[in-house]
Amino acid sequence: MTITNFGTDVLASLPDLPRWVEARGMLMSRRGLVVDTADGCRLICGRKDRLVVPTTVELSPEVEAVATREVPGTTILLQDVMLPAGRYHLPDWQAEAATVYTLPPDRARGWQLPQWPTAPITIEQIDAANDVPQPLRDQLRDAVTRTTVWAASMEGQPVAFAYAAHTTESWFDISVHTLEGARNQGLGRAAAMGLIVGHMLRGLRPVWGAVKSNEATHSLARRLGFEPVDLLWVLTREA
Repeated sequence: MTITNFGTDVLASLPDLPRWVEARGMLMSRRGLVVDTADGCRLICGRKDRLVVPTTVELSPEVEAVATREVPGTTILLQDVMLPAGRYHLPDWQAEAATVYTLPPDRARGWQLPQWPTAPITIEQIDAANDVPQPLRDQLRDAVTRTTVWAASMEGQPVAFAYAAHTTESWFDISVHTLEGARNQGLGRAAAMGLIVGHMLRGLRPVWGAVKSNEATHSLARRLGFEPVDLLWVLTREA
């Protein structure tokens, strides 16, 4: 088995498409490593992201052992064509469909300004924010060291956050988090709008992924004008 930390050959072989934004983003940010199994299966493993993305259609019988060893507690992200092999080699894992959305470039021009104050947030503001669960606070602290985190505020407190979880030459993958007591009021939408406009001004286009069970995320994507372009499968296993 060969492990490579850079993966420049893998980047050359993966087209810069929405379906590969996580794999390419992890490699370009040096947050992922490449693992090649002896039988030719290639996996992109992101320990900080707790994510494994196979890039070869034929999965190896070793995929579970490699994924759980390299990234404990991982989620495995499969292309649609890989699902039959995934179900065969990973019978104890739960598979959930995830729709991949993108935003046509002209849609953002029709947006109205959000009703909530929205701006980039600093690590000091993250630390001072009230009622942010520690796991989310840790995610935001990590994100702000490598990208801009946008926040929407209510009564002077940031309660919704959006950042680019992964970025490639053309795309960025959106991550949005709204505190429980602030949901269904447009705050997540406001934070996402700030993030999207900021990145689109740099020539990047947004990718929005939503698992089937998270209807609120699908609804938000549609309200912003996103359109479905692909389907992936998210595999998880209970600890």
